[in-house]
Amino acid sequence: MKILHYLGSIRHKALFLISLFLFTSIYPIEVILNNGDIFIADFISENDSSISIKWKNAVYILPKTEVRTIDLKKTGSNKSYRPIEYILLDGSHLKGIFVEQDKDTVTLKSELGFIKIDKTKISKTEGEVTEDFPPPREFTDKNFKNFLTNIGLFGSANKLAGSSLSDKHPYA
Repeated sequence: MKILHYLGSIRHKALFLISLFLFTSIYPIEVILNNGDIFIADFISENDSSISIKWKNAVYILPKTEVRTIDLKKTGSNKSYRPIEYILLDGSHLKGIFVEQDKDTVTLKSELGFIKIDKTKISKTEGEVTEDFPPPREFTDKNFKNFLTNIGLFGSANKLAGSSLSDKHPYA
């Protein structure tokens, strides 16, 4: 509250409070569902029974019974991944997120880090490479209204180093 004291007039206080609410950021979150699907979305809220996220202009309310883990330390834009499992010739199983492949190898990101797998050692693949799919439709928040309102700033300059801007840059 000391900040409000220093602002002085009521006009400055009102402007400060409005900007505080307008420019409050939403925190990214990684949610892993029980079926293995991974979502990096914007965290909205959480209560005892559910967590609300915003993923690509839609709000989803995920019941905590459907959520395996939540990680508030992850960052990034709205993305989704589905793990894929490789069964090797020796019988071992490697599960992770497909990263890339070249002529001879496949790279996975697993809980242990990045793993390169020689393609000649792969016996079977379970699942397919899937990215950018939405959370399950039944978790969509039916009450959310997406108002496509954008707020921006625009500025213009008439003088640049003593002469008009159009003299130096006619297409500006």
